[in-house]
Amino acid sequence: MALEMKMYVGGELLQGGSRFDVISPATDQVVGTIAWAGAGDAEAALTAADAAFESWSGLSVSARAVWMGKLRDAVIANEEHLRECIHLEMGKPWASTQEDFDSLVNSLQFYAEEISRFRPEALVDREGTHTHTLVHEPVGVVVAYIAWNFPLLNLAFKIGPAMAAGCPIIIKPSFKTPLSAYALGALCHQIGLPAGVVNIICGDDIEVGDTLSSSKIPALLTLIGSTNTGKHIMKMGASSIKRYSMELGGNAPALVFADADLDQAADTICAVKFGNAGQVCVTPNRVFVDASVLDQFTEKVMDRVRKIRVGYDRSGDIDMGPVIDKAAWSRIDGLVRDAKAKGATVLAGGGRSDGMGAGQFYAPTVLVGVTPEMASLSAGNFRARVEHLVVHQ
Repeated sequence: MALEMKMYVGGELLQGGSRFDVISPATDQVVGTIAWAGAGDAEAALTAADAAFESWSGLSVSARAVWMGKLRDAVIANEEHLRECIHLEMGKPWASTQEDFDSLVNSLQFYAEEISRFRPEALVDREGTHTHTLVHEPVGVVVAYIAWNFPLLNLAFKIGPAMAAGCPIIIKPSFKTPLSAYALGALCHQIGLPAGVVNIICGDDIEVGDTLSSSKIPALLTLIGSTNTGKHIMKMGASSIKRYSMELGGNAPALVFADADLDQAADTICAVKFGNAGQVCVTPNRVFVDASVLDQFTEKVMDRVRKIRVGYDRSGDIDMGPVIDKAAWSRIDGLVRDAKAKGATVLAGGGRSDGMGAGQFYAPTVLVGVTPEMASLSAGNFRARVEHLVVHQ
């Protein structure tokens, strides 16, 4: 049965005017339906957060920490449900959902404790004519745009610091993975968190996102996403002076030199290339290997790739799930096909995983002989979320 989820605005769980179906990339089936926010809901969230700023920031650090502790306890008590949401919306192997869940618990714990260490700090005046004091103050309302690859981990990086610092936050999860964020909103409502401190809405990126970014209410816009999205948010945010905190796209390689510990290199590279189906912000896009150790390193990689277990069975010992959607699958397959057509050799994978009839499962793939003329190596805007490992001489 599909989950039914409501948005969380101003301390209330709201049905909204329309609904949106969440499709599992593991089964291609609807696994949840959420309240779909519009511009009016975004405005309501902004108003609620703005109204909450004075009272929330005015609470003592210890009082805010108590509320964060209540939310942490509710998260811990609902571990099964939160992890199930991630398992459904991403098709992520059950064991892998633990990292997301733990990150949220740890963030609420860590920042509630860490904020208490901040004290006014006297700064030495060289001339001895003035007194200088460094004081930490909440910046104001925060709008956070959350990436889909680690739904609760990415959310955790935003909600912990904001709540601890006294900043009401509006969280807009990706429409690809909104279930776990909405589930957290239900927990905020359950514990009676003061209205407007946390608001969670999901809707159209332009209608809702631009309404949030262009408003003069937020003091800070934060994003985990692509460089182009970051540029757009900054453009829309120019309606007022705002701060920005962004983790954007990259195109980074891994370099394996002749004197490298090849086992460690293979372990590390395979872990980030195939863990989470390669959908990791810090995974390398391609691997450059010194020619003198290429054959040896390639065999070590192949040995690890042969052992990767692909699937979705919650009770199974699964290493890798599907990629996030059909568009991602097609993009990856297009890159592999382009490389193969231009002379690269496919040592493993290169298409749908064996035995996986439904879902967006791409087989663990290794290419050698990749050249700059191939799209997989030359695309400067190629995000670090590609499932195949490119081993290049």
